Amino acid sequence: MKFHFENLGSIKKAEVELGNLTVVCGKNNTGKTYLTYAVWGLLRHDMFFKAQLPEFPVPNFNKEQFTTEILAGKKIVINLSDFDEVMNGAEVNLQKQADLNRLFNVNGNLFAQSTVNVSFNEPFTFLKEWVENMRLSLNAFKMNIDFNEKSYTLEIKFNLTEEVIRRHNGGNMMDKREFVVLLLDVLKENIFRWYSHVHQEKPFIYEKVSLIPSQREGIWSFQKELDKYRSNLITDLQKNPLINIDKVSSKYSFPIQEHIDFVRNIGKLEKYMSWEYENKEIVDYIEKEILQLNYKQVEEEMMIEVGGKNIPLHVASSSVSVLLDIYLNIKYFLDKNYMLMIDEPELSLHPENQIKLARLLVKLVNAGIKVWITTHSDYIVKELNNLLVLSNQMEGKAELMAELGYVASDILQKEDARFYISYYDKELQGCTVEQITIDEWGLQKSAFDEAMVDIDRRTDKIFYAVNQQNDKHESNISQVTES
Repeated sequence: MKFHFENLGSIKKAEVELGNLTVVCGKNNTGKTYLTYAVWGLLRHDMFFKAQLPEFPVPNFNKEQFTTEILAGKKIVINLSDFDEVMNGAEVNLQKQADLNRLFNVNGNLFAQSTVNVSFNEPFTFLKEWVENMRLSLNAFKMNIDFNEKSYTLEIKFNLTEEVIRRHNGGNMMDKREFVVLLLDVLKENIFRWYSHVHQEKPFIYEKVSLIPSQREGIWSFQKELDKYRSNLITDLQKNPLINIDKVSSKYSFPIQEHIDFVRNIGKLEKYMSWEYENKEIVDYIEKEILQLNYKQVEEEMMIEVGGKNIPLHVASSSVSVLLDIYLNIKYFLDKNYMLMIDEPELSLHPENQIKLARLLVKLVNAGIKVWITTHSDYIVKELNNLLVLSNQMEGKAELMAELGYVASDILQKEDARFYISYYDKELQGCTVEQITIDEWGLQKSAFDEAMVDIDRRTDKIFYAVNQQNDKHESNISQVTES
């Protein structure tokens, strides 16, 4: 699945293909957050972007012919290659200015020239479990459906009774032919829907997407004040309904608003199924290797336990609050086909913990979780590169991994990873992204190369100057001694 963006904030033009791990790094103000929020909105297209997939004409999907065959009690045969022609390489424009305005919570024409597209360009293969899902979805229509792998077709037969028609028409009978035409539209829509839920030949559930914004520390610190302000606002509106609601409404983008709600409802976590029972290794890793402290819930408020005392988050270190969001998502919400998006996971973390966090991200990917991050951390990128290189076959690999403290779940497969650099392009007169090539040595380029070379150059020059001065001083002493 590829996303195409034009004129999106500072992004002039960019194309991003999702991997099981997607990493976007680059200088400040090069569009990383714009990309992150837009991808989040596209994956949550039930909330923002409306794709009219069933409107696409499909070759050989002859509703009149299929209707006649169904009414005659015959099975119909749908060639999925016809749907491939529509979907493979086709772009579905999911952008509406109103949707982008709502996503970023702005008014006016900021996104008037924006284009946000998604294209489904992977080779689509209908697996048997998809057919089973469609069978369940359309079971109420008394439908038998089979997938013929050899001919790449769906073979479907309906058992249309008066009972079925009445059930789906408010208890009333309708013309059978009209009902079959509507039924074929439903079938076509379901086929398209399963296509649109494909990511690298795996079902992808768009509603299971969590975005942890870079503003998370401030949200934990000021959420209560925000609630107090909201309460006062409601009181003022009750007293004076003529207040202009636009002037006092929230100015936060939708992902931040959703994260505020996440923090606000933190006291209700007990109702969620804990993911740790299936992936205890990952939960143990973040608790013992990264957090190294205990979070406690005291009267619907999150605290940390230090020396037997409960410490509120607002007086704890900043790393405590920035890690809490990641920890709670992992412990309570993650599931297979879930996507976790983190804007700058390295916030407030010592390099040692940044390196451990890189390993945590790969463990999540290997457990079936899709991960997207933006980062300015050279430590995270370098460790991810180490884990990429470990996917190579090499002599003494087991001994090397044991020596360095790596386990099998730390290895990042090259086909799972997509790395991008965001940067300002003079020719485009705006920002874009470049995908980084991955080979047996890992990443062939880094967003930090230029800065690292520059700081090394400065260090060498300063050290050289100091060394020259020392040599001169020693030479002067030697001359004095000799005289």
